[in-house]
Amino acid sequence: MVLRDFLQINLDFYKSNLSQHAERSEYALLLEHGREMGPRIELPSDVEYGPAKECYGNATGYAVIRSSNEEYVYCEGYASSPLGIPCGHAWLINERGEVIDPTWRNGESTDCPYCLGNGSVPVEVDEDDERYGDEEECWNCGGSGTDFGQRERHDLSKYHYFGIEVPAKLLAKTIMAKGTYGILCWDTPDELIREWIESPRDNFKELLA
Repeated sequence: MVLRDFLQINLDFYKSNLSQHAERSEYALLLEHGREMGPRIELPSDVEYGPAKECYGNATGYAVIRSSNEEYVYCEGYASSPLGIPCGHAWLINERGEVIDPTWRNGESTDCPYCLGNGSVPVEVDEDDERYGDEEECWNCGGSGTDFGQRERHDLSKYHYFGIEVPAKLLAKTIMAKGTYGILCWDTPDELIREWIESPRDNFKELLA
């Protein structure tokens, strides 16, 4: 499924069932201001894969902390892999517009991408739940820590990305305001969304400023 079509289907659902939230939804913002990105390339030598399911933090680290030799811009939106359906995701682009994804591995390891080979994952509950901090058997590998499907390497053109570039200064401001990652999330203050919409995004160097 083309990512733009996926976003449109979800926006249509919002308009029909949650009309009060449709205009502010990530689907509306992405369709109006986002674009297809890529192609994806192999990880540069100065970028390493981070933990699975931590894409926002993995991408933010290289965009804000800049612990690499090359400069990268943080991007956020939806992406799809050869093995999965579209989902919310974050990645990087370089000055040439190529996608660098420090989260989704492409056959480099048989370690389960969800538990990182541990066989267990944290229970997804908030801090007020008595189960917070507990772990449960990984649903993907059944507790073995191994996912042999990860051995298969895919043509990187089979990964698709549709998103927005976020200026480094605004990314840092968003994290300070929310204490967490993700500018497209529902809890991002409206003034930051407006600032992002009004910010120039066609000049790579300005995005880094």
